[in-house]
Amino acid sequence: MSPCLDGGWCMGWLNWWCGLETPGYISDNRVISGRRYAMKLVQKVISRLNVTNTRARICKAIDAGDWPLVLRFRRRQTEYFPRSASAWLQYGHALKECGFYDLADDAYLKARDLEPGSGEISLQRGHLQKLRGNIGAAFALYSAALEGWQGDAAPVQVEIDHLRGLAAALVSRGVFPDRDELDCAVYISSVCKVFEESDRTDMSHRIGRSDYSYAFALKGFARALDDLGIDYQILNEVAGIANIRNISTAKKIIHIGFYPPEKINLLKGAYNIICFAWEFERLRLPEENLSYNAFSDQASMLALADELWVPSQYGVESVKQSVRNIVTYMPSPAVIDRNVGWRPKPQTRRAISTAAASLRNVSWVPLSIMPRIQDIMSHDAQRHAASLQKILFNHADSSANPIIYVALFNAYDYRKNIDSLIRGFDAFSREYPNAYLFLKVADEQKLDNGPNASVLHGQMSSPDSLVPSVSSRNIWLTRETLTREQLNTLFDVSRFYVCPAIAEGQNLPLIEAMARRSVPVSVRHTAMNDYIQEDNAVIMTHRTIPAPIGFAERYQMFGVTLYKAGIEDVYDALVRSVAIPEDGYEKMATAAFDTVQTAFGTHRLSERLDQLLS
Repeated sequence: MSPCLDGGWCMGWLNWWCGLETPGYISDNRVISGRRYAMKLVQKVISRLNVTNTRARICKAIDAGDWPLVLRFRRRQTEYFPRSASAWLQYGHALKECGFYDLADDAYLKARDLEPGSGEISLQRGHLQKLRGNIGAAFALYSAALEGWQGDAAPVQVEIDHLRGLAAALVSRGVFPDRDELDCAVYISSVCKVFEESDRTDMSHRIGRSDYSYAFALKGFARALDDLGIDYQILNEVAGIANIRNISTAKKIIHIGFYPPEKINLLKGAYNIICFAWEFERLRLPEENLSYNAFSDQASMLALADELWVPSQYGVESVKQSVRNIVTYMPSPAVIDRNVGWRPKPQTRRAISTAAASLRNVSWVPLSIMPRIQDIMSHDAQRHAASLQKILFNHADSSANPIIYVALFNAYDYRKNIDSLIRGFDAFSREYPNAYLFLKVADEQKLDNGPNASVLHGQMSSPDSLVPSVSSRNIWLTRETLTREQLNTLFDVSRFYVCPAIAEGQNLPLIEAMARRSVPVSVRHTAMNDYIQEDNAVIMTHRTIPAPIGFAERYQMFGVTLYKAGIEDVYDALVRSVAIPEDGYEKMATAAFDTVQTAFGTHRLSERLDQLLS
């Protein structure tokens, strides 16, 4: 404990300061009175510091998803403040997140007794009943919450409307129209906490971290379930539920989990479907696990699930070689804004600048790579940081409209092949100075010397080669977090999305760009074989190569074959892209949009769930 929070230390200092150690002061009533006042003051300060420290620790535990620790804090709060409805309400939240649903309801009822008529307490009890599959009870509690709600009632009305829509969908399907309990229940969970894509702060804590793409996949499936009128619950702590049959009364229970093989969580009592992306020709072998443990054998872990959903045909064939359970091709559904289908792309600097209004606060730095003096180069690049609008308005050639290319990648994802992209685009932009490449970099480590250092260390440095210097005012990078709206805007103003990857499990950013009518300049292998075609993309040439030493070191796989687009392949594809006439571009952009609408809709998910629930 810090000295400022140690009551004994503070009181010892206070006794010395007030003269308690000096007998001559004891008979002075004024000194004694002042001492008592000061002691009370210090005790108040200590109490407030302790409360502040506890709140900070609770927030940190919630952010980390450590609900058992949150539960401990919340239980202690009810002991300190037994007459506080808020303390019992928060205690109920923690119990619910840990899977103790009966105890959670008891805590909520205690809060209700202390604060009768509270709309918030009724709302939380409604959430709990909905989670347990008691739709009728949940609806009644939401209605009670609406009656006692103070302030904006929109969150409560959303829940009521959702349950009404669910009931209508269930009745139309002939499913238990006259019974309160569910005949089927769907639960979904992920290795990563779900984040809100409109909240930059929340996203900045998630993007770039290990396995964060699984949260994006979960959100795609959740939106598809909403579109299909299928109710579901997101579980934050699957391991805390002893048996889902103790919670849900549904006859059929399906758990859809989004996990890599080594981190699988199964829901006891449910039909477990594990969704995971795989992009190599085989699973990792047990002898390739350098830090072997009971969970590191991918095939053994995957065999625990009832069914596997893999988002690419290539991945399905690769996984089938090592497992005997059901392996289904199930790509993550994409969100389609159908208005984009006829919206023209902005082409002039002024039109692009107007369209990119939501990006005015996003700062980009020019590419500056020079290994020996990277700190100096990164500092100089930061001095020239600018918004997308400013970069385009400083465009030297006013007679030619700028052509914007974009790419999104994790700084430490070796599969993205960013080294070939940067060098190929650098050579291309020397011949076509009106072409600009904007690279959105996700980086968990976030080195102090900016995105250039992240790209150098994560993508360009390799044990088998030296890194030559490269700088360009046509290639710009940012490590800032973009909300969904800003990301859509970036895709809207871009003409092309560039993908020279050596392997992909599904490649959601590329699919999202296609849904905004950006034409892919892409390789066609692994997952891209499912949707990259001659009519919707500029196809980049690639060749097969043995995995280089840098790949083997990072992914712990040896002797596998990869698909590599070299610098000259990137350059050639970019030259072909810029030569596309305007009417040809419009046809390709429309074809890209139509491909996403057809290939990544809800039909596969609907058909498979109907089979499982029939």
